[in-house]
Amino acid sequence: LAVADRVTDGDPDSWLEEFVGLGRRLLVEAERSTGAGRRRTAWGQALRSANYLFGGAWWAPATHRSGEVEQLWSTHRHAWDLAVELWPTPAGAEAVATPSGDLPGYRFHPGPNGSTAPGRPADPRGVVLMVQGLDTPLSDAAMTGLGEGLRRGWEVALVEGPGQGAALFRSSLSLAAGWDGVVAAAGDWARGPRTVPLVLMGVNHGSWFVLDGLLGGATADAVVLDPGVVDRAADCGGVGDDPIASAKLQMATGTTSVAEALAVIDGYRIDPADLGRVQAPTLVASAESAESFRGQSQLVEENLAGPVSPVRFTDAEGAGLDCEIAAPQLRNAAVYDWLEATVANG
Repeated sequence: LAVADRVTDGDPDSWLEEFVGLGRRLLVEAERSTGAGRRRTAWGQALRSANYLFGGAWWAPATHRSGEVEQLWSTHRHAWDLAVELWPTPAGAEAVATPSGDLPGYRFHPGPNGSTAPGRPADPRGVVLMVQGLDTPLSDAAMTGLGEGLRRGWEVALVEGPGQGAALFRSSLSLAAGWDGVVAAAGDWARGPRTVPLVLMGVNHGSWFVLDGLLGGATADAVVLDPGVVDRAADCGGVGDDPIASAKLQMATGTTSVAEALAVIDGYRIDPADLGRVQAPTLVASAESAESFRGQSQLVEENLAGPVSPVRFTDAEGAGLDCEIAAPQLRNAAVYDWLEATVANG
């Protein structure tokens, strides 16, 4: 809020300068704290830096620094990787072998006995593979299920597919390359040879990728969709009138015009009738005042074959925005209470 006070209304350049500036300052502080042995402090600083850097760069296409998107993302990723290095429980980056090539992944282990204390990896309750939105940074995962999962003794894995993060910026894998087989391969990587339960958790557009993956052969012991998504294109209405959304969509899809980008996105649809092939127990979240994918959670609920647990989040409890972004503790409590009652070992 203090930084927002310094942002000039209607001036995206001031937004970028102020929030990216804060992110850079925090990154310097995180590196200084690391050098001084203050790892826990540095961890928090690095996570905050990653979020401010990404949030600040969100408006880059509308600023005089529109050509610096990749550079700004790279600085954000450096802050995230520093946070992973400093994570209070065992964590690290791994390559995920998929039909689209090796993709960036991260694995986070719970501490001994499911605590957040450092130490050898404990036997987890299960493994949660999180698949996030198309333009969602990995640092958001700390809020949308990663932190709570570790506190409760779950192992959590993250993966970036075509059109996302490092797959896009470092490997030039755009959404046009497709996600065929990515979720199934990432699930195999996340669980490995173990017999622990595997949960596929889709957040925002990630729910589409999860459902498409399940229809394409991925398996899971439980599924979390926040929200349910069958039509990715439904969230792109009017994108041609929004230069920022248009620029981001073209970048993610690897196209050179809005029309081409929308054509790629238009192919990301699921026939609700096909959801009858999804047998896994599924939690489907919906937020009362969400602006994206309206009505799609209910459509998913009505067509899934397996046991369905609808969870409604309301404005009255502060959780009515998209993906319950203003009430992550409430959202995560509902999700992990359900998982522990549905599939968890122990």
